[in-house]
Amino acid sequence: MLVVPGRFIHVQECVGEPRAKHAADKKPTTNHRSFYVVRGVQGSKNTDPTQNRSPPADNLRTMGDQPPQLAPADAPAAVTLTKAQALAQLLAIPDPLTVPYATPEIVSALDAAARRGKLAGFEPGAPGTAYLFRAEAFGTPFEGWLLAHATLTPTTAGGGPSTTLTYSRRLKPLWPWTFALVLLLSVWPGVLLTESLLAAMLPNWSWLWKTTWYWYLPLSTLGGIAGMHQALKRSRLTTASSAHEAAETIKSLLQRP
Repeated sequence: MLVVPGRFIHVQECVGEPRAKHAADKKPTTNHRSFYVVRGVQGSKNTDPTQNRSPPADNLRTMGDQPPQLAPADAPAAVTLTKAQALAQLLAIPDPLTVPYATPEIVSALDAAARRGKLAGFEPGAPGTAYLFRAEAFGTPFEGWLLAHATLTPTTAGGGPSTTLTYSRRLKPLWPWTFALVLLLSVWPGVLLTESLLAAMLPNWSWLWKTTWYWYLPLSTLGGIAGMHQALKRSRLTTASSAHEAAETIKSLLQRP
């Protein structure tokens, strides 16, 4: 019998004794069976008129058909958040984390994980800083930090120390200030460039290009403020998402095996 997955094959075989050699004997002694192979599942159909049975329905299932998937009765309903709720959830600070370690053990464990490439941008806090350590929070166009602040409990119910980590976020100040400074310094050169272009293209419209700064300064200032606002807004959203991922990574690294 030949079995080819995904094909419908009809094969006949003879079961029983061969037919009588004499033509006079017309009693059928051979039982023919038809085999149906559908997607590698074999079934049989007896073609004996006295024992005609239909093949099982499962064996005649065509390619691509799947049994109905019934959801369990106790399956939780999907929770749909509004845009404002999803935004507030994204911008929320990651939840505090309590681990059964002292602060030197936490820094040592995370530093070893960072050297293996599991925690990007990990830096222990210098003496006198308000945070225990910080990790990279990637963003576009500006990047930031996820800062972890430690609260140590000397003794717990288990007999050892525990530390509670609380988080905060902060954008790296270098590139936002650089972007704002470039926008500010490019305003007046833009006035001179626009005035020279208008004077060359529209020499008879002196009323327009001789007073360029009257209308160019408000437009460029408002445009620069709007551009800076959008850049900061997008950076806060993207760094918030990355900070949540970093907090989950820290939680997985500090959990006891």
